[in-house]
Amino acid sequence: MTLMKLVYCRGGDPKAQIFTNKEWLYGIRSDYVPYGSVYMLDVKYHAGESVWPAHVAQALTLRPALTMIPDYERPEQLPALMAMHETLVSAGLQTFWCPKFEGALKDIPSYVVLAISVPTRYGGWLPMPADVSGRRLHLLGGHPDHQHYLRYRVYTESDVISADGNVAGLKAYLGQSWHESGYWQQHGPNEYTNDALMMMSAQTIPHYMACERVIYNMRRMQLIQRQFFQQQELAM
Repeated sequence: MTLMKLVYCRGGDPKAQIFTNKEWLYGIRSDYVPYGSVYMLDVKYHAGESVWPAHVAQALTLRPALTMIPDYERPEQLPALMAMHETLVSAGLQTFWCPKFEGALKDIPSYVVLAISVPTRYGGWLPMPADVSGRRLHLLGGHPDHQHYLRYRVYTESDVISADGNVAGLKAYLGQSWHESGYWQQHGPNEYTNDALMMMSAQTIPHYMACERVIYNMRRMQLIQRQFFQQQELAM
């Protein structure tokens, strides 16, 4: 089994240290203030090109291990995105790209980490497994069970080098923590503090992600299956 890095990506939240004190690395969006050493730098979704210079400047200052290139959604974006990529690479930084249309993969250098946009309310785009076989993959956002399913049942497990998310922090405010069996466990009112729930999820999610054989709630996996179906329809 290949070890996979887990990144808790939630800028502006000092409590992110609960995760980074466990088995997690730290990530933020470039428009937030960091509260620790930044492994992954994300960019605000659909913020437009006006934020790109500040994103690059923040990357050059923080020098994360991975810096996100804004979503590649249209071919006409390529010159600007490639210019950003080259600026960061020339400074010794590693980028990762999120392709979001059929044919985008051919434009992205083969040595670049590909961010797989796990389907959520922010959308998603899942390249066909054969098209990304042998490339390094990062699972971008989503719930642990969706990430697990993509890692072990859709893509090649050894290709998936990392995943990020912040759902556990949000679920803690609803009185929930991640159960190692693969679901969000609801706790009683005032049974645990938010910090305690976050700490529980920080411990159980890595164990869950490291276990290849799990039982999925296939109703929840329909979101991923539907995404593939919709993309295949658009490609026809």
